[in-house]
Amino acid sequence: MLPGALLLTVSLVKPIFVDRYVLFSDIGLALLLGAFVEYVHKLPRYSWTLYVAVPAALVALAPLSSSLRTPQSRSNDATAIGAAIRTEGRPGDGLLYLSGRQRTLTAADPDDTRLLVDIALARDPVASNTLAGVERPAPEIAARIKRFDRIVVVRAVGMHAPGDPREEVKRDTLRRHFRAHTTSEVNGARVTLYTRIHLKYGPPVASHRTPDGQCRGAAVSDNCVARR
Repeated sequence: MLPGALLLTVSLVKPIFVDRYVLFSDIGLALLLGAFVEYVHKLPRYSWTLYVAVPAALVALAPLSSSLRTPQSRSNDATAIGAAIRTEGRPGDGLLYLSGRQRTLTAADPDDTRLLVDIALARDPVASNTLAGVERPAPEIAARIKRFDRIVVVRAVGMHAPGDPREEVKRDTLRRHFRAHTTSEVNGARVTLYTRIHLKYGPPVASHRTPDGQCRGAAVSDNCVARR
């Protein structure tokens, strides 16, 4: 009892609890206050305790009740990331999660991503009986990324899985063929709209076409390959 009470007292100065893990304790506080109010109700009508108990109960409950009704109390808004995707994307745009596990970031409302094409997804969570679905092989993901001019990319801030071939090929293909257009950060996630690099936006391409129609140079551009 003492350690818990001490921690609760300290948390009034410096929060040390995650609210969603201790919210259930409010039920106990409400029961204690209810028992106290019932006790006061049985006292003589003009007892001084009555004039102390009612304001005390209001002071104890009002701050908590009001804070829970503010937008700031909903720090884990499960729909915020989906709303950012709807803002950045257009119907038919590509949708890419840098890590397949981060597909759960938008699982709250499938309608948020319904009009976009999940580029890397091979089998959805329902079909694969998994939380985040099953993704395609890395080479296939790279080829599919290049089919789009606009891609909405979702990533969790500060999370990176080095050595994952799928994540590496996603980053590499985006870096070589696309540029970041707009970025929104919500609830620890970053939603970025990437647009394809065209010649007037990208750096000069160090490649040329030989008289026999072959592409030569340090780098072969997509345009050179397309004109074969």
